[in-house]
Amino acid sequence: MEARITRKTAALAIFLISAFQTYIYAGRPSSCQLLIINSYTENCLWSDDFMAPVYKEFRVQNSPVDICAEHMELMATVVPDMRKQVFMSDRRWISAQCRKEAEEVMPFLLIGGYFWTDSEIKKHLLPVIKSRLDGASHPHRVETTAMGTPPSVINYADYVESGLLLGLCPDDTVFGMKPPTFFERNKYYLALFFSLMALAVIYVIWLRRALHERSRRLEIMRSYSSLVENMPVLYARVELIFDPGARIIDYVYREVNPTFEKYILPKEKILGKKYSELNPDYSPELPDRYSELNDNRQITFQYYLEKTKTHLTVISIHSKTKGCVDVFGVDNTELVLTQQMLKSTNHKLSAALDAADMTPWKWDLQTGLLSCNVSHDLYVTEEEMTHDGNLIIVPTSACFAKICDEDRERVRDAFERLANGETQKMREEYRVGRQWLPSPQQNEWVEVRAAVDERDANGKPLSLIGTSMTVTQRKEMEEALVQAKVKAEEANTLKSSFLANISHEIRTPLNAIVGFSSLLVSAERGISEEKQEYINIIENNNTLLLQLISDVLDLSKIEAGTMEFDYAPVDVHGLFIELEDTFRLRNKKSGICICYHRRTTECVVKADRNRLVQVMMNLMNNAVKFTGEGSIEFGFDVREDGFLHFYVTDTGCGIPEERLEEIFGNFVKLNSFVQGTGLGLTICRAIVERMGGKIGAVSRLGQGSTFWFTLPYTANEEKV
Repeated sequence: MEARITRKTAALAIFLISAFQTYIYAGRPSSCQLLIINSYTENCLWSDDFMAPVYKEFRVQNSPVDICAEHMELMATVVPDMRKQVFMSDRRWISAQCRKEAEEVMPFLLIGGYFWTDSEIKKHLLPVIKSRLDGASHPHRVETTAMGTPPSVINYADYVESGLLLGLCPDDTVFGMKPPTFFERNKYYLALFFSLMALAVIYVIWLRRALHERSRRLEIMRSYSSLVENMPVLYARVELIFDPGARIIDYVYREVNPTFEKYILPKEKILGKKYSELNPDYSPELPDRYSELNDNRQITFQYYLEKTKTHLTVISIHSKTKGCVDVFGVDNTELVLTQQMLKSTNHKLSAALDAADMTPWKWDLQTGLLSCNVSHDLYVTEEEMTHDGNLIIVPTSACFAKICDEDRERVRDAFERLANGETQKMREEYRVGRQWLPSPQQNEWVEVRAAVDERDANGKPLSLIGTSMTVTQRKEMEEALVQAKVKAEEANTLKSSFLANISHEIRTPLNAIVGFSSLLVSAERGISEEKQEYINIIENNNTLLLQLISDVLDLSKIEAGTMEFDYAPVDVHGLFIELEDTFRLRNKKSGICICYHRRTTECVVKADRNRLVQVMMNLMNNAVKFTGEGSIEFGFDVREDGFLHFYVTDTGCGIPEERLEEIFGNFVKLNSFVQGTGLGLTICRAIVERMGGKIGAVSRLGQGSTFWFTLPYTANEEKV
């Protein structure tokens, strides 16, 4: 209670002193001066951050500033019992107990109070000063400012020493002289410690990342090494050698892969060696190529290995090793050979097209433009052409305009069917309009061939390729051939007619000769052997001449298409028995065994009996002619394909295989010393084909021949 009264008394004294000082200074005559009285502390007014704006404002108005601060001497003068007062200022406390001139120890100690901070004082004081300077208030009026309730300030050491509890103080109490905490005492050490810990953590993290990155790079290097070792590409790392002028003159092999060893040299023979050492015919041309790496990221060139006949595409790039170059070689021998073959083929094709006077072209269906190398077969003008490098571009409309009116729609329809996918290729011939020709009196024919080149995903044609060729000369030759064919057919008809007539005319007197020769033989009795031989010669030649005339007559009928056939059921088995008897009788003195091979006893075929006999007689006669000794076997069998198969097999001289296709031609004789006209097999083929069958032969030289033919057969043929 006594301490509270003392505090109130001190506050009253301070207020009275402040009022007195204000009255004294306010009575000064000058209105340009400012007096600031600080009743609490002298330090706050002298601080730079407080006085700087005040002085700045007053310098502008040229007004002096007087500051009167309370101090202990002034207080001792104004308040005589200063020795018994205690003041708190800026967290510093002063007591009479600490003064040397104190005569007695005070029975009480002020350990706290309510004090404003310098920031709060400045916040309230500066507006008042500014208002005063601006003339907003009377110069002789004492301005006061109510600042409310200041925060409580307690001397921590005295408070604790007094035995009071800290919980009794208000929540906003400011403790002065409070000893620093552990963290406050060691804040710098703690900051240093935590900084070092943070650095250590950062270093550990960085180290782990570095180790991870190193592991990753090692894994990449292992993968890279495995790739280099196993890839089918030549690889070498070379170290460049420079001359004093920084020009590349050579290089040393530092690393190679197995593929390089396979194509060039083993590793033990090449590593550490210079290019010049390994190549006796050293030329600086290859090392000098690497100088281009100074300006380019990589260089590519072709290299030929004479030793292995290999073409390589060499790719060189900067290596991560300083002064080295990574060299890769790709074996493109097959590609080079293919390109060479393609180039040769293109050259031959171009030469063939030039020789054939053809114009190759490509038609883009999307743009309607036709591109080609030459245009002489398109008959377009220079104004209708545009050039794209070596290509000539022509609108297809200009090409169609050159076709004459009679052929244009036909050719256009053919191209439309090809473009719509209705056909795979087309070939048309058309005439060029006479108005586009240098000589309008002459027609020019052009043959065009085309096919689909490219298609879209749906199979629709996108472009066509083809050729155009002027065929005027060929058309003239075709016309001449047609006329010649007509004339030849007319001549052949006349020849056939002549042969038919002459054969008929010759046969009439020949029949008389043959008949009377027979009568002459039968009329005479007991003729000599010599005369009998002469008579036999006459009979044989009569027979040959009659056969010749019959063959010529049959040939003329075949060519004229007038040969008649009388189809009727024929007993093949009975017919072949008759043939066997006839030929055995004729050739009983020749020593040849003639045998009918019986496979079935009943077989009836609908055919012309006389023509069937004629074919068999021709085949049997030929077999007898060319068989000096041995046997002749003939017969027939029924095949599952619905045909009767007839055959005649001999053991004669045989026929060369390469001449088998010739024997059925007109007037073909393989042996000119054997009698005959060479028409027998021709007539046989014509007869067999007219009856719906086929004929052929199988032969081996020196072993004999087999002639065969087929005729249609139905099992239920009516019996004879």
